Amino acid sequence: MADNQEQHYNFLADRYLDIACETLPVVKRVLSKHGHTSLSAYLQTLTQIHGASFQKRDDLIDIVRHYVSPLLGDSVGQRAANDLRNYPIALTANHHGVEFFSQTFQARLIFSLKAIAGFTSATSVPIFAFGNVPLNNPTYPRGLLLYRVKPSNLADVPIRLPIFPDRLKRVMVSTAPAFDRAMISKAEARLGKIIGDGKISPTLAKPLRKLLREDYGADLVLSLPTYSQQSVVLNNRIWKRLFSNVGTVPDLIFLEIEKIVKELLKADLSNPNSLAWCLMFEPPLREKILENLDTVRGCWDRKKLARRFSGYSMDEDQKKLLKNCGTVFFWGIDSAGRRIPLSFETSGSGNEVLRGIDDRDNTWEFPYTPQAIIDGLQENRLLPSLFVCFLVISFARGLSSIGGYFQGDYLNLIKQGLVAALQNTAGYGDVAALVTRVPTDCYLDGMLTIMSEVEEGYLVPAGPVEIIAGGGIADVDIEKMLSLSVREAHLADMLETVSDGVPEKLLDPDWKEKLAKESWQFLAGKVVVK
Repeated sequence: MADNQEQHYNFLADRYLDIACETLPVVKRVLSKHGHTSLSAYLQTLTQIHGASFQKRDDLIDIVRHYVSPLLGDSVGQRAANDLRNYPIALTANHHGVEFFSQTFQARLIFSLKAIAGFTSATSVPIFAFGNVPLNNPTYPRGLLLYRVKPSNLADVPIRLPIFPDRLKRVMVSTAPAFDRAMISKAEARLGKIIGDGKISPTLAKPLRKLLREDYGADLVLSLPTYSQQSVVLNNRIWKRLFSNVGTVPDLIFLEIEKIVKELLKADLSNPNSLAWCLMFEPPLREKILENLDTVRGCWDRKKLARRFSGYSMDEDQKKLLKNCGTVFFWGIDSAGRRIPLSFETSGSGNEVLRGIDDRDNTWEFPYTPQAIIDGLQENRLLPSLFVCFLVISFARGLSSIGGYFQGDYLNLIKQGLVAALQNTAGYGDVAALVTRVPTDCYLDGMLTIMSEVEEGYLVPAGPVEIIAGGGIADVDIEKMLSLSVREAHLADMLETVSDGVPEKLLDPDWKEKLAKESWQFLAGKVVVK
C-alpha cells in the first residue's frame, strides 16, 4: 500500500482496496513497492530474464510452434517460437476458453503494451491458460460476459450470455466438445431477449451480433473438433478487432497449458534425469514433496482426499467441505469430461496407484508407472495438475510466469516447498539452486486501464465487447494506459477484485452501483473510457 495516505482518493474503492491488501498479500506487496509507479515503468520490471534452467527449453518452444501453426498459421507459429526463445515469459493466470472476463482480459492487454510501446521486439503475447476448469467457472468460458448494462442493472454486472447449453456447464474446458451453429443461433436469440428486456445497453447489440456471426460462426472456427482449439482461434480473431488505429499490434497466442505439458511429459516421464521423473518416481524425494506441499493452494490436501475417498455415507454439505482437496500430480477424467481428484496410494497387491472417487461415488484407480501415466495423458484419462504444469514449464525449463494475486502467493510457496525437498535429498543440491532462481512473484492481474461508460455518471470494467463497441483502441489510448499508476489501475478493477479480496459481510448495500458512480467521479479523467 502506498505510504502517502493523503494521496489516496476518498471513496469506496479505496476502502475496499485497503481491505483487499490485508486479504491478498501480493496486492499489498506490489502496491507498497509500486503503487505510485506508472504502468509504463512497472512493465519494465516484468521483462527481466533470469539465467540457466535445469532443462533446456528447446522442446517447449518446438511444441508451441507445432501447437500454434495449424491453428493460426505457420508465420504466427514461427514468430511465437522465436519470441519464447528470446523472451521466456508468459501470462499464466488465465483460464482457457474464449475470454471476456475483464480482469484477466485486461492483464493481457496491459502486458501487450510492452511490445506496442517498443519495450521489447516481441511480436506475440503468449498466454498459457488452464483448461481444468468447468465451463461455468466464474470467468465463464461457457459464453460471454457483458459489462455495459443499464444503471438499474448494475447489481447484476457482468451479464452472462451462454453459448454452451446447461447440460455441459460442468464439463471441463479441456474436454469440452466444439460449439456448433445451432448453439450460436440460440445465443443470438438470447441476445435479442436480454436487449429487449433492457438488461444491457443496446450499443452492444451490433458488435455482439457481428462477433457471433463472423467470428463464432466462421467456417474455420466451426470446423475445429474441440472447444479448446476453437478458443485459440477465436481469442486471436477477437483480439484483432480491438485495435482501430495502432501501428504495431502483437499477435495473441492463447494456448491450453495442459496440452503443452502433456506433450512435454511424453519425454520427461521417459527420462530418469528429468525433474518430473525424479520428483514423481524417486521415493525419498517424492515423499518430501508430498509432505512439503500438503495443503498448499494449487497442490493437494491429503487428509481431505482420504476423507473424500472414504466418504460414501457423507451428505452433500459434508462433501462440499471437501471440494477444495486438490489432487496429487494429475486429475482423473470421467466419462462426462469432469475432473476427479486423485491421491497417491499403494494398492492391496503392493503396487503404486493413483486413486480417487468421482462425483457419483464411483471408485477410480490408475496404475502409477511412467508409461501408464503417459498413456493416460494421451488417451485423455488423465490431466496434469496445476503443480505439474508449473513443475514442467517453470521449475524445470525456467519459464517466467506472470500471474495474478493468488499465483503470486501460492507459486512462491510451491517453490519454497520444492526447493526444501531438493535441498534435503542427497544429490539434488545443484537442482535446488537452479529452481531457486526461477521467478515466481511476477504479478499483473487485478488491474484495469480501460473502463466502459454505462451512462453519464457511471463507469464499469470493460471487456472486449465494450472496447469494440466504443470504437477500439487508438494510439492516444495507449499513451493514457501507460501513464496510469499501478494503484489507479487497481482501483479501476475493484468491481472484480472485491469477490476475492473483500469479505461479503464488509460490503456496502448497492456496492456495485456506488463503485460505478465513484469510478466516474475519480477515474474518468485517468483511465481510457469506451
